[in-house]
Amino acid sequence: MIPAHIGPKRPAGKDVVLDVALRLKNLMRRKGSSVLLTRRDDTFIPLKSGQRSQRKKPADLFISVHANASRDPDARGVETSI
Repeated sequence: MIPAHIGPKRPAGKDVVLDVALRLKNLMRRKGSSVLLTRRDDTFIPLKSGQRSQRKKPADLFISVHANASRDPDARGVETSI
């Protein structure tokens, strides 16, 4: 059985999310924004620790990148929250 965090074609959700975050960081820096990442590599950071480090830095915008999985091969769509 394939673990829930790995899709049928094998990309791990954590790898996809980190890639998106790094690309977004580069795009935002090219546009002149200052960017602080909670993590820059595959190092696990406990949720509470990440939240504490985020609260220490003043920010105008906070972006959290996540990937959801489904065992339904017909599942489609995008989820956003504000």
